[in-house]
Amino acid sequence: MNKQVIVGNGIAALSAIKALREAGFTSPVTLISAENCNAYSPVLTTYYISGKLSKDELFIADEHFYLKYNVKTIFGNKATGIDTSGQVVYLDSGLEVGYDNLLIATGASPKRLNNINTDSSDRVLTLRTIEDARRIKELSEIANEVIFLGAGLVSLQIANAIYKKGVKFTFVVSSKQVLSRNIDTDCAAMVQKEIESRGISILLGRGVNEIGREGSKIVVTLDSGKKLRAGMVIVGKGMSPNIELTKDSGINVNKGILVDESMRTNIENIFAAGDVTESRDPDTGESNIVQTWPNACEQGRIAGLNMVDYQTRAGGAPKANIARVFGLTLATVGLSKPLNGKFEELKYLDPSGKIYRRILLKNDRLAGAVLLNRVEDIGLIGNL
Repeated sequence: MNKQVIVGNGIAALSAIKALREAGFTSPVTLISAENCNAYSPVLTTYYISGKLSKDELFIADEHFYLKYNVKTIFGNKATGIDTSGQVVYLDSGLEVGYDNLLIATGASPKRLNNINTDSSDRVLTLRTIEDARRIKELSEIANEVIFLGAGLVSLQIANAIYKKGVKFTFVVSSKQVLSRNIDTDCAAMVQKEIESRGISILLGRGVNEIGREGSKIVVTLDSGKKLRAGMVIVGKGMSPNIELTKDSGINVNKGILVDESMRTNIENIFAAGDVTESRDPDTGESNIVQTWPNACEQGRIAGLNMVDYQTRAGGAPKANIARVFGLTLATVGLSKPLNGKFEELKYLDPSGKIYRRILLKNDRLAGAVLLNRVEDIGLIGNL
């Protein structure tokens, strides 16, 4: 019997399971997950925090899914290592799971700061899991001051979810603009102005030296020496692939697990998909980590098909994001900033209408777009 084993329980794993079945594989699939629950969408956790969705509405698979697709689940067991020669996955419970083909779809986790006093950790939070969302939701109901470290999409979406008048919000941002990984400086200035119009403070170009505690307050000491105090601190400094499983396995890893266009690692019968991977970035042509929902879906599907020798390769859709924060709708696709080489820029700006549209062209081909508030054609632009 061909033993197909998947480590992870996100959208990449579910897409791989569906692809295995579509390709005609009929034997049971074993799925290992560190969390003791069915698959859910981390993308939706801010809607749970805001109260727009219930906890149950976060789940994207139920017991029926695993039964329908003949999946043997091992929940609440973290995979800790791989013996690639013996084809065994080791779990923290002491279990050992053999495989013929293995898919690593362990996702990514928020980057954490090293300068946090351990006494403060219960009020210095990140967002990835349902448990993270629950803690943020509970603390936001009693905290009168909140500090955000970083002003990327996750931080802004959390702030948007918990914002209420009378609560002091402060963003501490190491870069020179908000959303530095997503948009250009002109668009960022418009977004920042809208956020600040609600009485929110944004401190750009500031680093954090230390995070400690004074009674019920968390104290954030900036590199300038200034101290900020709050009832809760939320760290949004990006995501790191969960590559710990690959240690001493012989699997090639850089920032993420290195895969080719078939989602295969350097070891013939081991694949990887989703936020844990590093592969060719369709926007730049360089090796990169692309942590988006559509990318995880496609990579999971490609991996599943190749696990049963239904040979296919990833097409490489451009990175795309759409989000609504503080009354603004922001959409991006492809490159948001020019790289090396000659780019042509088309720009439209309407400050009074809070509209911004910027398109990048290279060699008469679309390379990327940043749209603010007039975003209804982002799908068309992405396809082009």
